[in-house]
Amino acid sequence: MDNSRIEWTNATWNPVTGCTKVSPGCDHCYAETFAERFRGVPGHHFEQGFDLVLRPERLGIPLRWKRPRRIFVNSMSDLFHDQVPAEFIAEVFAVMAAAHWHTFQLLTKRHGRMRSLLNDPEFRTLVRCESATLAHEGIDVTTNNPWETWPLPNVWLGVSVEDQRRDFRIPALLDTPAAVRWLSCEPLIGPLDLARFLHWRPIGANFQNLPLPPAHAEACGLPALHWVVAGGESGRQARPMHPDWARQLRDQCRTAGIPLFFKQWGEWAPVGPLYEQDADDPEADEARMEAAAQEVNGVRVIELERSGYVVDGHQATDKRTWLMARHGKRKAGRALDGWTHDEYPATSADLTAAGSACTAPADGPATALPHGAGHAGPAPAPPPSSGGGAGVTPAGWRHEADVYAEAGQEQPPWSKSGPLGLCPMVCPTHNRHCDNRAHHPDDHACSLCDGWRPWRLP
Repeated sequence: MDNSRIEWTNATWNPVTGCTKVSPGCDHCYAETFAERFRGVPGHHFEQGFDLVLRPERLGIPLRWKRPRRIFVNSMSDLFHDQVPAEFIAEVFAVMAAAHWHTFQLLTKRHGRMRSLLNDPEFRTLVRCESATLAHEGIDVTTNNPWETWPLPNVWLGVSVEDQRRDFRIPALLDTPAAVRWLSCEPLIGPLDLARFLHWRPIGANFQNLPLPPAHAEACGLPALHWVVAGGESGRQARPMHPDWARQLRDQCRTAGIPLFFKQWGEWAPVGPLYEQDADDPEADEARMEAAAQEVNGVRVIELERSGYVVDGHQATDKRTWLMARHGKRKAGRALDGWTHDEYPATSADLTAAGSACTAPADGPATALPHGAGHAGPAPAPPPSSGGGAGVTPAGWRHEADVYAEAGQEQPPWSKSGPLGLCPMVCPTHNRHCDNRAHHPDDHACSLCDGWRPWRLP
């Protein structure tokens, strides 16, 4: 489907539809919900519901699209599902090789099969055979042919990682040949620390976790991960995403020089922290809860601990508990601490150029590239505070007020006092907005500082 509504792509291409669930991230699958509505409808495309079906008649669609696009492959399935024959997957790869003017974005939860196939010389032979078939049909396969080019430079391979318990998919991705490797941390349903995966470098055909700085993550000086997409869950049964989970990914990506695309909050948006920095007064907390409910016009408000536990029927003990309001996907928006993140990885040509600028002496580590080489945008820099402070805005970052202004919409009252209702000042240590909802002019608090330590402006 051209003109996709998925924020980080331009079009979707589904040579396979249907799937089966493998982890909690699949629990409220949007594709299953959509497809099952039409199960049993005679003649409908989804007459078989969400059962897995190969769609060979769709293989040639990208070749008919002449304008370059970012194409999400199998938004309604998983190409590496065990019921999809390797021969059919090879046909898909042959089409992607022939349609060299497009960028193809693949995403899977079947990390093991992806790694096995793409490291298998026999699979590459299958792709070559399918490319030869396309050439026999009169399709030009010389520009990006799999005989000379592997991995394919216009194919991005990614895995879904919805929380820390599913991070075992990442090493398989890092051990898979790919021009661009990316993570989809959506729906983000629990804390996820990527720190141990940001210092990997290739050793032969494999990867080992070595204590190297991010600039030396690969022998050519580029991170082994090239892109991270993060976002909360949408839909009727959506689970809330704690702000600290998204902030941790943002901060780690900025430190490692990895582009981040923050897709959405989903159904639930943060209102503010339940506790002030030194408040132990239950009555004050209850009053704050009531005020928060009024501030978001009476929509449903819950208390979400950093662990992901939704407080119900007892006093929250986690000092990082946040009030989350169910605004719906559209009203919740895409701003993280007042800034949208629309960053993309560098193209394969950019990555090649960056790699050629790196020198790797035989007796020493690779020479570090200038910060910014191999990823989109300039060096990470703290965003300017909405209070008028100085700062440099990284590529893809905008202030929340600018987003509403460009859309011709009025900024919601619950966010006018600062991004997501917070004080507009920025913590000098973590480059994130103050969590003090009292908005004292010279007293601010950062939830990432040890013990909610308050800090004052110089």
